Amino acid sequence: MRDYFNKCTIAALGTNNLSFSPDVLRIAADEYLPYVQVQERDGLVELCGPMANLLDILSTSLSFEYKVFIPPDRKWGRNMPNGSWNGMIGMLERKEVDVALGPFSITFGRNKVVSFSYPLMIDSYAILTNHFSDDKLALFSFFLSFDWQVWATLVLTLVLVMLTDAVLNVYDGHHKSFTVHLRNSLWNFVRAMLLQGTSPSPVRLWSKFLHSSWWLAVLVLITAFGGQLSALLLLKKSTVLINSLEDLVEARDITPLIGQGSSFHELIQSSSEGSLHEKLLRRVQNENGFVLVSDTTSDFVLDLIEKGKHALLMSTFNIQYALSRRVAATGRCNFNIIEDSIYSKPYAVALRKGLNRTVVRKLNEKISFVVDNGLFQKWNKEMFRNYNNCLMPAGDYVNQLKIQNFTGVIILLLAGFLLSTLVFVSEKLGYC
Repeated sequence: MRDYFNKCTIAALGTNNLSFSPDVLRIAADEYLPYVQVQERDGLVELCGPMANLLDILSTSLSFEYKVFIPPDRKWGRNMPNGSWNGMIGMLERKEVDVALGPFSITFGRNKVVSFSYPLMIDSYAILTNHFSDDKLALFSFFLSFDWQVWATLVLTLVLVMLTDAVLNVYDGHHKSFTVHLRNSLWNFVRAMLLQGTSPSPVRLWSKFLHSSWWLAVLVLITAFGGQLSALLLLKKSTVLINSLEDLVEARDITPLIGQGSSFHELIQSSSEGSLHEKLLRRVQNENGFVLVSDTTSDFVLDLIEKGKHALLMSTFNIQYALSRRVAATGRCNFNIIEDSIYSKPYAVALRKGLNRTVVRKLNEKISFVVDNGLFQKWNKEMFRNYNNCLMPAGDYVNQLKIQNFTGVIILLLAGFLLSTLVFVSEKLGYC
């Protein structure tokens, strides 16, 4: 990754005035990792990353000189209450620059004041949280091996099989009361659950079918319970408290963070009263959840998220880069990506309206060449090759076994009930 960022381009730092040479293209740029890294020193600007590679190809193949302008407010651009635009979009609108490197997500509002190049890619927003690991085990945590529905089904099945055995024994002509048969059935089936067998062993054919289906089901359940219990005691339990944007908005103990002046900020700012996005905006405003776009991948923000009190809404590519850089620097991290359907947009270079048509056509031709041949995607993928290592929890974790995991066992028990009843009826009718 470091070698890749060493492939940089250096240009003169421009000043925000309207006097310019028509032979020099004015480029607005600000840091937005992993796409572009910006460093300013001694009147020069050093640009690194995929967008810097793209700019270098454009300037070399189209033979133009350029100066780089950094937005004074360090914003990308959103519509202000007075109708003007801030950030780099505002610089394009005021004709202070010709091109804003970006990449910018294409929105309806931005498209009214600037033009966009051939699309570079399509990306979507996701939520970055931590794994909320919990090392403490509750007093009766061994029950967590199974979901509550499994335990409820086990108790219900025990009652049904016990009643079935007692009723069939009474109708089979045994000279004992129903209460005695019920007590004996309870004892026998509980002994089977504890792998102690039954006493005495069933004699009648219908009883053998009923007991056999119970034994097989219990054998599967006890084996699964033993494996789950061992894993639960040996491994840490990890839970994710947020599964969607709605969960994040409702989670009052977790502060949502978004990039100030980003296209997503513009989107939720124009949302209708009472909508989910409007509720999100209100929370971000009330809880000081705005961060600079250039800071969204910083260690400071990632530290906040890893502590479990903040969650970041950011494009998936940016999240993958941030995690890749994190794991490369620290060797470990503990995050979770929630890919809810939040926001998905194409990204492109922003162009000043009224820019020379020939220049625009040549820029689009070269950008489409870079994109269609997979160069831009290749540059991006080089930036987050190891991000999956950051998505593993700080310890392995155990998921509860749910009722769906035992569908086959339930079918086996039902088959045992049905078969034993049919055999009992057949015996009474003299067919067996």
